[in-house]
Amino acid sequence: MGKNEELSGDFRVSPKGLHLLRNRFNYETIPFNQITSLQVKRTRVLNNWVIILVVGVSLQLFALLYTLVILLFVDTTRISTLFLVPLLPYFFGLYMMVQSLKKDDMVLVTYRNKRKKLLLQSPEQYDKLQKYRNQMNLVHQPESFPTDPETFLYE
Repeated sequence: MGKNEELSGDFRVSPKGLHLLRNRFNYETIPFNQITSLQVKRTRVLNNWVIILVVGVSLQLFALLYTLVILLFVDTTRISTLFLVPLLPYFFGLYMMVQSLKKDDMVLVTYRNKRKKLLLQSPEQYDKLQKYRNQMNLVHQPESFPTDPETFLYE
């Protein structure tokens, strides 16, 4: 696949290290010798998922309460047009709840006392990263990291 092997839209692996990408452009390179741990976990995609879940539930409750107010206190001749009003917050709240609870395979990289969460986008990428992780043997053993990344990146 060339010099760089793309594992997802978030990062790329090359002999120089792990390249973090935004819009397919490298904004940071993490050399292999600075990586202290590398874990592949199934975790939440969003960082502030609790806040988004609370806002989603609040929007749903607002929509349900607004519907009850319409049913109890508004004249029934205009009810068909008024039921459209709470639909937007209801469906937006439902969308926020689904997105906040979504889990996916993520790569957790720790380096220079920083932590990055990178998304794996396909099972093939997961298999490649598992292969790299097993060959690098990084988790809780940073001193066993190979000094020459060429040996395990390209076969």
